[in-house]
Amino acid sequence: MTRDDLARFRAGFAHCELVMLADTAAGTVLTFDSAIHQGQERLDDLCATACALFRSDLPARGMAVLSGPRGSRLFLQMPRDPTEVICAVLGPRADLPAICVAAGRLGDTENMT
Repeated sequence: MTRDDLARFRAGFAHCELVMLADTAAGTVLTFDSAIHQGQERLDDLCATACALFRSDLPARGMAVLSGPRGSRLFLQMPRDPTEVICAVLGPRADLPAICVAAGRLGDTENMT
């Protein structure tokens, strides 16, 4: 998956502030696209959250959504390689169900390449 793939995905949703691909096995950010400049610390924090969600003693499987008054963070494991996780930061008005479906399709598309 390329940065252009993530940029196209993010451009499809008005309230998608950032989308990133993380490798939870290595604990690294592979690529990302965002509406505004993001500091490395913010990207590292998202990656650490993905690692905590999917590599903890009681790991999540497939998808996790963390929501609050300022928006949501979506984490979706890639079907072919569950150590790779799509992370999206969404504003409070984001269409979360539609974004979840589209993120799943993005992961399925990656499976076909």
